[in-house]
Amino acid sequence: MSAYTQEPTIINAPEFRKAKWTITMAASFGWFFDAYVITIYALTIPLIAKTFDVSTTLLAGGLGSIFLIGYTLGTIIFGTCGDIFGRKTMLGVSIIGYGIATALTALATGIVSLAVLRFITGLGGGGELAVGAPFVSEVWDRNHRSSGVGFMYSFYPLGFVFAVIMFHLIAPVWGWRAVYVFSLVPAVVILVLRLRLEESPRFQKVVSQIKEGHSKKTRLIQAVKNPVLRYRILVGFLIFVSLTYGYYAMVFYIPAFVVQKYHLTAATGAAAVTSLLQIAGVIGGLTGGIIGDRIGRRIPAIVAAVLLMGSILLWWGANLSLTGFCIMTVIGGFLIAYLLTHLDQPLSERYKTET
Repeated sequence: MSAYTQEPTIINAPEFRKAKWTITMAASFGWFFDAYVITIYALTIPLIAKTFDVSTTLLAGGLGSIFLIGYTLGTIIFGTCGDIFGRKTMLGVSIIGYGIATALTALATGIVSLAVLRFITGLGGGGELAVGAPFVSEVWDRNHRSSGVGFMYSFYPLGFVFAVIMFHLIAPVWGWRAVYVFSLVPAVVILVLRLRLEESPRFQKVVSQIKEGHSKKTRLIQAVKNPVLRYRILVGFLIFVSLTYGYYAMVFYIPAFVVQKYHLTAATGAAAVTSLLQIAGVIGGLTGGIIGDRIGRRIPAIVAAVLLMGSILLWWGANLSLTGFCIMTVIGGFLIAYLLTHLDQPLSERYKTET
């Protein structure tokens, strides 16, 4: 089965152009909220540990892993359902599911209830990754698609910074539970935006073609059995594992590292340094999108990957001053987001809408 190399005839249709920015903003704010619910947990761990009298290691490691298990299952479930029920429907279900689960975390009475709620939050959050990117890809033409996806991904770092700000405004006054209750505000705003969504015109066209017998749907089992698609799935898996491993390792390790090495406060200093990573990520995502549309993705992605490997050696291998470490944090954040934009988009293009 060959790559998806032909744009549908509806790419320049008026309804297509009308839907483009509404869909992109809805998916972008989904990523924004995704970052928020992940970040507030990391920020509230010390407070939760004190409330439930448990170790921060258990909350960060054990319950953090439970969240990621839910996130993994969510990407598979929502990705599959997105091909069956549509992108609009599943994005709506996603935000309702993990928006409510995040807010209900404020009512957790112990480790068990907290673990269940974090698992459900992960399930819903996985829907953003599985459905959001294809949805946006389907409403941008080939010459501007990277810019659209890069714009969407840039909202994730913004969500991180927003979470840090809200935590420092809310937690000192009303406690950690109020931070989770506040999540209802962005969740409702995003849900209202998504109620105005139109289904992807490309997806609707493909569904019609399948019903008329002009096209045939490729199911997950069939895709795995196909050697070409199986190879692409494996490559995509390795790309995402490496990038997400590096990203989350940085996000969770940087605060502890700068507190220990540079004697910064955990609440302000460490959060500020980590925010540098995220702000650079906004610029990196937007830049990756623009460059991908101008000169392509493959060669720039290889160059960026080599630069990132070199910067990591200097970033963590050298005995840097705090200023030097912050500079490398900005460079690393930029390159990680740049690569995510560059590498995810070609993966989406390797699969037909009916796959």
